[in-house]
Amino acid sequence: MKHRNDPFQVFRYSKTPAGLYARQKWLGEAERSQWKIDYQETVSDLLAAQSADGSWRQETIATIKHLFGLHLTVQSSNAQIETALAWLLKSIEIQAENDHVSAENVVRDDDLRGLPFVPSRPAILLTGATLFLATIFGRQNDPDVLAVYQFLGAEGAKNKGLM
Repeated sequence: MKHRNDPFQVFRYSKTPAGLYARQKWLGEAERSQWKIDYQETVSDLLAAQSADGSWRQETIATIKHLFGLHLTVQSSNAQIETALAWLLKSIEIQAENDHVSAENVVRDDDLRGLPFVPSRPAILLTGATLFLATIFGRQNDPDVLAVYQFLGAEGAKNKGLM
């Protein structure tokens, strides 16, 4: 079936991580010089301003956004990604201790624009996003990641399935 309009046109000149992914995978531009230039610029922007601790601005949402963008562009782990994942894993325990249930304490849709996550309490969002990112970057069998799954299982059992 031939489309009257090109459905991929929206991505044709995009420098966003999702746009670069579409240009690479669906438009076959990975060997074009302009795609390579756009790719390098976007990856450099994503990696810029990463703190020595691995985070971006010591913010979980900013760090998750950068890592998701790197997933769409770099698509494999490197030292900076590993440092960021380690920071997120350490942040889970800290966030869980400070997670208070209230209507005001929910990550909003606006904060999650461009991410495959839904609004929720910060500790729940951080845990789910960290496990997702760790898995897509090949750390699904890492002892720190497995410890988070064990923690979730214990919490679920303790709370009769309620988080």
